[in-house]
Amino acid sequence: MSYYPIFLNLQNERVVVVGGGKVAERKVISLLKAKAKVELVSRDITPLLRDLAQSSLIEYLGPEFREELLDGAKIVVAATDDEGLNRRIFEVCREKGIWINVVDNPSLCSFVVPSVIQRGSLILAISTGGKSPALSKFLRETVEKILPMGLEPLLELMGLLRERVIGLNMGPEKNNELFNKIVRSELGDLLEKKDLDGTIRLLGNLLPKELDTTGLYEEIKTLLERN
Repeated sequence: MSYYPIFLNLQNERVVVVGGGKVAERKVISLLKAKAKVELVSRDITPLLRDLAQSSLIEYLGPEFREELLDGAKIVVAATDDEGLNRRIFEVCREKGIWINVVDNPSLCSFVVPSVIQRGSLILAISTGGKSPALSKFLRETVEKILPMGLEPLLELMGLLRERVIGLNMGPEKNNELFNKIVRSELGDLLEKKDLDGTIRLLGNLLPKELDTTGLYEEIKTLLERN
């Protein structure tokens, strides 16, 4: 089976999770990080999921699965140990045109969830197409060890620079050349060390002289204080 890699914007989108064990708990936590509106169906739920429901961070829909509970859901996650129920949920989702992930059963999934490395807005996803979650985890742990430091503040700074640079109307080719020089420079190391003076000097050498830096260096100072 072939998959098309994609990142979904689930902010304020309704997501239904069926199941209340530790696996469902992990799924709920990751969905909340994506700012989804999580609704839970399960007879038994972990203490943490109960606390989340009592705090209104998720909505508890009750113990019994019913087809109509899926109406209007953006995606559905089935994390139960009942194979028959998981298959029924899959079939209902297929009929309703809802994307479904049945945990540990790729044949009943319209999407699979990758192993993820996240540092601020930077997200790296690794998938084996559902064939080996263990290998995905191993690769994630391996990649985490070799990622350079300073990526989070570097990404934030690139966001600050992007609109300013594009506003110069130099064209895509020159923009890409400049951005590549910046990310391949020692800027990440300087940001990791919180070296404001070094960062400003380096940017002064790299950025076009006509770039409007009004407020930029103050924003960089705030960025370093925050990270």
